[in-house]
Amino acid sequence: MKEAVSLGLLVRTLRNRAGTIAAVTLLVVGCAVGLTLLQERQYDATATLITGQGKGLGNIESVLAINQTAQSLGQLATERIVVERGARAAGVDEPVEDLLPRTRAEVPPNTPIIRITVRDTDAKRASRLANGIAESFVDLIDDRAGADSNLATFVWQEATPPRSHATPIVRRIGVIALALGMLLGMGVAFLREHVAGNWRSDVDVERTLGVPIVGAIPELPKTGRRGRVTA
Repeated sequence: MKEAVSLGLLVRTLRNRAGTIAAVTLLVVGCAVGLTLLQERQYDATATLITGQGKGLGNIESVLAINQTAQSLGQLATERIVVERGARAAGVDEPVEDLLPRTRAEVPPNTPIIRITVRDTDAKRASRLANGIAESFVDLIDDRAGADSNLATFVWQEATPPRSHATPIVRRIGVIALALGMLLGMGVAFLREHVAGNWRSDVDVERTLGVPIVGAIPELPKTGRRGRVTA
């Protein structure tokens, strides 16, 4: 009986307060999308490096050793000295403290690949920075390793200006806002239904209490209108 009453209350609330739910949902989605569109667009540009032994891929003697080396080098690719030299090579006059949080290096598991990604508000500048940091990293590895070292790191693919922005993701934010708006709208609808009261008829009383009505006590009119109190 309680489950039937709860289901009936849910259906009745959704039917009676559909406008409230729709209004709250549209308000939440509109605010979320509007604030998202006001945010500055950010672009990600990625340069891909390869590590190996010798001057190419053909001289790799131990794949496992090279993959472990790539993991270690990936942690060095975003060091301050690398980013600072890369920005200088790209012709970007920006404090390195601002560039470091926007620069990241990723090494796919069990591969000799290092991907250096830079995020910036300008797509072309992002690609210049990624390429500058990649080239500077290669030069630093060659200089620090020495001429007798068999370690080689080279740029496999240069970064190109991205065509689409990485953030903000309007579609994803819109979907999340839609779900949250519907939940919030349903909450407001149930609250309004509870505050307003649902006992508008004998049927509502029976559905809510789960017991039949045995009689009605007349209500004494105060303004000349007659009413009754249900019990």
